[in-house]
This record gives sequence, structure tokens and C-alpha cells, in this order.
Amino acid sequence: MQRPDLEHNNYYPYYTQTSNRKIGSLYKVVTIMHLSEKSGIVISRYYRNRKTTEIYLEMINNMHNMPELRRESKQICYTDFATEVETVYDLLSSAAKTLLTAKAYKTGYWETTYLKYNRSIHFECDRESINILFGKTKGIDKAEEYQEIDSGQFYKKLNESWNALIEYFKCPKYIRKTAYEPNYKQISKG
Repeated sequence: MQRPDLEHNNYYPYYTQTSNRKIGSLYKVVTIMHLSEKSGIVISRYYRNRKTTEIYLEMINNMHNMPELRRESKQICYTDFATEVETVYDLLSSAAKTLLTAKAYKTGYWETTYLKYNRSIHFECDRESINILFGKTKGIDKAEEYQEIDSGQFYKKLNESWNALIEYFKCPKYIRKTAYEPNYKQISKG
């Protein structure tokens, strides 16, 4: 008997999720929106005792292990992905509101990272990623040079980073075989 060819074509975007238990009560959930063969948006959430301890969002444009992640993950539907994004949005906006009165900093010359923190939240963002740590935070690394900035600059950069990602989070109207682009318009033949 001949083995059936079960290789399937993935049309972009599609969504996968992996959840695993780390040490003790630490859980990690990684949700990926696959945009092409080697690019995607990764949303990682870490839990300890059912409380979120870290959120990490990142746009990845040249990920060599994306096919491996696809095989190890469970494919999920758009509504499950949207639920995950909604949860992350609620946590991000809550953390941003909590840090309204905290000082803002930036570091780096070529790749600038913006930072706000207090005793319980450490919030960083740059051009293609957003990272939040919850719980006791260590503050800023004394080895790096930080420049204090106006809070408005931090929130402007946070909005730029978030808005670059939410264009992709909308429910896709068209799927593509090679890569997903959020502003793709179908050309009708008349």
C-alpha cells in the first residue's frame, strides 16, 4: 500500500499555540500568528499560580525555526487568537495606566528601548517588541546608560509599537498562499 500524501498547504495568516509547564507552578503559553514561512507575531505569556508574571509580544521577520514551531504547536482558530490578543491588551492597558506617574527612561543609540517601571511592573518597548514583567521588579540595570525622558515620549513609542502590531490582528478578509499583508486589497476582474 502506498502512504497517502498528507502534507498540506498553509495559507497565511494562520495561528498556533503551545502551552507547557516549566518548573513548579510556572506555565508558558506561546501564541503565534504566522504571516509567512519565516515571519510572524509571537505572543508569550508566563503564569505562576494562575497570575500572569510576564508578557512578551514581538514581530519576527526572519525566524529560521518557524517551521519547527509550527509542527510542535497546536493550530487554533482566529477566535481563540483574538481572545488571547484581548487578554494581552487588557493587561497592557492596565499596566500602562498603573505606570502613569512613574518616570520614563530610554536607552540605546541605534536600537532605542523605552522603559517605565515601579515596584510591581517593569514595562519595556522598542520598535518591534513589547515586554512587561509583573511582580517584584529589579528596576533598571546600573551597567546601562539610561536617559530620563518625558512620559509622553514613552507612551508615544508604546502606541507606535502597538499600532504596528494591531494592523495584523484584524480578522483577515483574504488569505494568501505566500505571505499575509494586512492592507492587501483584492483586485476584482470586471
